[in-house]
Amino acid sequence: MADPICSPNFFSNIFGNLYTAVDGIFVARFVDTDALSAINISMPMAYLASALGMMFGTGGNALIAKKIGVGKQQEALEDFSLLMVVAFLFSFVLSALCFIFLDPLCRFLGSDESLLPYCRQYMIPGLISVPFAVFGMMFQLSFITVDKAGLGAFLSVLGGVLNIALDWLFMGEFDWGLTGAAIATGIGYAVPSVIGVIWFCVNRKQTLYVVRPKWRAKTISDSCINGSSEMVSILAYSVVAILFNRILMNLGGSDGVASLSIIWYAQGLFGSLFRGYVNGISSVVSYNLRRSDKGRLSRLFRISVWILLVASAAVTVTSHRVDSILSLTFVVRYALKNFSLGLDK
Repeated sequence: MADPICSPNFFSNIFGNLYTAVDGIFVARFVDTDALSAINISMPMAYLASALGMMFGTGGNALIAKKIGVGKQQEALEDFSLLMVVAFLFSFVLSALCFIFLDPLCRFLGSDESLLPYCRQYMIPGLISVPFAVFGMMFQLSFITVDKAGLGAFLSVLGGVLNIALDWLFMGEFDWGLTGAAIATGIGYAVPSVIGVIWFCVNRKQTLYVVRPKWRAKTISDSCINGSSEMVSILAYSVVAILFNRILMNLGGSDGVASLSIIWYAQGLFGSLFRGYVNGISSVVSYNLRRSDKGRLSRLFRISVWILLVASAAVTVTSHRVDSILSLTFVVRYALKNFSLGLDK
């Protein structure tokens, strides 16, 4: 089995958080810190899209893999196709409801009247990309099911590279501001999702591909139940983000929310090291569990404990050393200073 640090999921996890941070840097430099605050206020909607994709992806693929394992290949294909349709309908309805109640939604997420125009600029194009974000998360897991994790990781990186390049083009050259950032992000979601749809429609010699779906209410309910724990864990980030945004908006205004954005970006980037390692090693653990190789499992446990302890210490030291560099990178040094002064009063 491959080393977990060499796992495609390890690198795609890190890169996904890296290009999200770069996205924030472009917004802060080419627009302003209020725009950065608006992105942070809108972030719970991105978490919600990821949660939907994770629910259908993990719950659905577990169900599909089980049916493939017992020889119900045709039923597995029909369920896979059905879940694609249902996921699209769920995400479409979610986007439509958010469009209809956009201003109340932005206020609920933590926006005040001064940030409301920024939130509209970012969320209107962003909501169009919700189905693509849901599909992207689903396909990442489906590629693992068909033993094509490398392809899933490649598409994730491709979306990130496109996002970064289009950020520079739309904000730096075309001066589209926050709308350009949202369009760039949407295209970054759309391209891997469209390629994924085409791949699963065209490649009919693999384990999973698209067929005419057959309605099975139990498939949908079982998938939602199986994937509910993963969905809830992601939704928890949304709840925390909303609470922090609302509290910091009251304490420090938009500068406080902009400061929090940097913390989220840094936390996501550093945290991706650990999530990537855990995702990578999980397949190695599963493989050795099936072989009942207790000796190797014991060695993996000891090595992992030491790796995570050393990495935790390194991240802690690094985070204390680079705080001012991060502030300057995002051009919110004075926002952080003013926010701190506001808390001292």
